[in-house]
Amino acid sequence: MIVGTDAASRLRENSVKDGYHAALLIIAVLVGDSELSAPSVAAELNTSARTLQRRFVARGTTVERSMRAARVLHARSLLEDPAYRSLTISRVVRASGMRDGTTLARAFAKEHLASPSAYRAVPRTTP
Repeated sequence: MIVGTDAASRLRENSVKDGYHAALLIIAVLVGDSELSAPSVAAELNTSARTLQRRFVARGTTVERSMRAARVLHARSLLEDPAYRSLTISRVVRASGMRDGTTLARAFAKEHLASPSAYRAVPRTTP
């Protein structure tokens, strides 16, 4: 599941020291994978899902919340970027690892954002 064997080796080595940051990296790399889950992240780190959950709880969050935030961030970047303007919301949903538009809309709401289509409609200034 992980992108390369070298990356996997480094992540597993670092997971002993800091499983939280290694898990965040895995989530970021696999953000578009609809099969991404707490158990799959734990398996990549060669640890149990419960141990992984404890590492996230110690930081005041959960694996699921972190996955949702990463997926919303990815969807937002696609919706904001003029280069991806031609993507339908359905394509953004799939590229962000979500099941359907309703799931993405709920995730946006949990992050205190407007709906994906309303979010896309807001004019952005370019730096």
